[in-house]
Amino acid sequence: MTDAAFPISDAGDHDMLAHAAMALYPPTERGVPRLLCLSENATYRIDLPDGGRRVLRIHRPGYHDATEIRSELAWLDSLHATGLPVPRVVQAMDGERLHHMTLPGMTGRHVVMFNWIDGTEPTPDIAPDSFARLGRMTAHLHRHSRAWQRPAGFRRKSWTHATMVGPQAPWGQWQAAHGLDDAACDMITHAMGRVGAELAAYGHGAARFGLIHADLRLANLLIAGGEDTHH
Repeated sequence: MTDAAFPISDAGDHDMLAHAAMALYPPTERGVPRLLCLSENATYRIDLPDGGRRVLRIHRPGYHDATEIRSELAWLDSLHATGLPVPRVVQAMDGERLHHMTLPGMTGRHVVMFNWIDGTEPTPDIAPDSFARLGRMTAHLHRHSRAWQRPAGFRRKSWTHATMVGPQAPWGQWQAAHGLDDAACDMITHAMGRVGAELAAYGHGAARFGLIHADLRLANLLIAGGEDTHH
C-alpha cells in the first residue's frame, strides 16, 4: 500500500518551513527546530531560549484540510478541559493557531505549534499496568466524544471500509503493494470482501460508530512516571 509519508526528498523543505514558521510566534516562543519524526506529518522539537520546548507540526499536503485540523484542535481543547493530558495549542502573534505557509518553489503546508509534554515513547515490552491506564484514558475519551456537543462546522475524516480499502482510499491502493502475486491478491480480495460484509452487518449506529482516536499505537503515547498521555 502506498503510505501517507512525506517524500524523503522533501526533508530539506520541511527544515526551511520550520525555521520560517518561527517568525509567526512571539520571540519567547521561537527556537531552534530539530526534526523528531517524518511520517504523516513532519514533527519538530523547538528548543526555546529559556530552556523550554515546543512541538511544531508541519502537515502533509493534500491530506487534512484546514477545517479538519481546526476541528482536531477544538477537540483537544475540550479534552483538556475534562482533565485528559493532551497537547495544548500555542497561538501565534496574530492570535491564530493554524497557519498555511508557502515558500518559493514549495507546496504550501499547514503548520501548528503545541506545548511540550515530557515523557518517553513506550517500547513493545511495556508493563501490563500501563495498558490498564491506557484503557481508562480511552474510556474517558470515548465517553467524552459521545456526549460532546461539537462546534458548528466540525468535520473529521470518516474511516469506513470503503475509505480505508476502497477505490478512493486516501492512503492508496493495497493492490499496489510490492511483491503481491495473483494468489496473494485473490486471498486478500476474498478477505476484504468478508471484512466488508461483516462491518456492514455490524452497522454504523451511534453506539458502534463515532468520534474516536483511531490510532492508539505506542508511537502516539508517552509515559511519564505513573501517568500516560496522548500525543
